[in-house]
Amino acid sequence: MYVPAREIAPKVARALKPGGAIVVEDRHRDTRRVWREGGLFGDNELPTLFPDLRVLRYDDFWGVPDWQAERIQERLVHLIAEKPSVPEPGCLWKGKVV
Repeated sequence: MYVPAREIAPKVARALKPGGAIVVEDRHRDTRRVWREGGLFGDNELPTLFPDLRVLRYDDFWGVPDWQAERIQERLVHLIAEKPSVPEPGCLWKGKVV
């Protein structure tokens, strides 16, 4: 869904279950050179909205977004991050006691 990522990031991060993931795609601020609405995020800014999540992938590139009808190249940012899983209590060692 298309939502203001900056405003809802803390709520989304808290709402994720352990192991849950978030996917964000938006425009980089440099897009204003070719598209007047421009982007929201500067260099490496998007991952900082989710400091407690583990970044699985972050991309910053020029391309045509799938939501745009004009097919204009824009600078885009993609983020995939997950909330770390909570390890199960107890010992994970399953060896033989000697």
